[in-house]
Parts: sequence; C-alpha cells; structure tokens
Amino acid sequence: GVFPSFYKNQKIIHVFRNALDVVGSMMRLKVLGGDSWLDRYGRSILQALIEHPNVSALYRKKYVILERQGLPVHLVGALYWEIKNQGFFNLLKLNKPVYAVRYETLVGSPEIELLKLSQFLGVSWSDSLLNHPEHPHAELDVNGIAIGETDPRRGIDTQSIGGYRHLLTEQQIQEVYCFSEDFTNKINQLSI
Repeated sequence: GVFPSFYKNQKIIHVFRNALDVVGSMMRLKVLGGDSWLDRYGRSILQALIEHPNVSALYRKKYVILERQGLPVHLVGALYWEIKNQGFFNLLKLNKPVYAVRYETLVGSPEIELLKLSQFLGVSWSDSLLNHPEHPHAELDVNGIAIGETDPRRGIDTQSIGGYRHLLTEQQIQEVYCFSEDFTNKINQLSI
C-alpha cells in the first residue's frame, strides 16, 4: 500500500546487521502454520519491492537470476536485506539526517554506541538506556514477546550474533557471501 508522508526531516537511525544473521533470522522466525517468515512473506514482499518503479535495475537483474534458480530462500533473504539497507544510501544521497550503526557493535558495546546515538539525537544520556528490560513495552503478544520473537525482558547481549551457523549450510553461507559481497563491501567502506 501507499502511506501519506509523515516524515518531517526527523533524525533517522539505520542499523546495519550482518546479512547472514538477518537471513538466518528470517528463516528461523516461524509464522502461523509453521512456515518461516521468509517463505510465507519474504518472497511476496521481495517481488513487490522489485516491481516498485524506484527499485534499482541492479536489483531487478539479481531477482531474475534468483527466479532462474527457483528463488532459493537464503538468497531471497539476502536480496531483501540489500534492498532494505539500500534505503540508508538513498537517505544519504538526499542529505537526510541519518546515522548508521552496526548491530554487532551496538550489542557488543551498548554504552558506547548508545551514547553516540544520544548525541546524534540530541537527547540527554541516561543509564536507563542500558536497562530496557526494566521499562514497560508496548505492542507485545499475550506471552510478552515483541514482533520477530524479541523478548523485551532480555538485556542487551550478543546472543543473536552468529546464529545463522545453526540454520545455513556451508554452501548457503558461501552463496550469501558471494551474492551480497559488493553490497557488504559498500557498507564496510562506511566509517561506522
């Protein structure tokens, strides 16, 4: 669908996360009926993204390659990851106030990164930022879990890093690396 613009040049935080962990997360997340989120929704959302008039011709070409391969789920996830993260570079090009942070750095050194984020946003530092489980959370299911099966009662930790190793085969890992290598290099050139 199309939503009216509600953005009025507010500051934006964009979190980059390792492609393999994102793909693994989309494959691990189960929806009603037992399908993975990627199988149930990812493919159709990716197709809609590809059909959008503003999507890069490069992504259309990559999608055609995936179609020829039968839309392998791990590579569908990798392309979805690229397109979603391309938004950061689009915002930069438009001179929007956007700040990039790596997920792995954020959860590995939360105090340092949250301090930088506070400064970017122009808000005062508070130690309570490090203790989010102590604060009430909205939009939880009946079990107290947020979208994506995130448990807001869990403190900031690095448990979600490297989880793809339990879901993807070595071949799939190498295929995601190769498929997303150029985009990963583009991210790695950022000073974040």
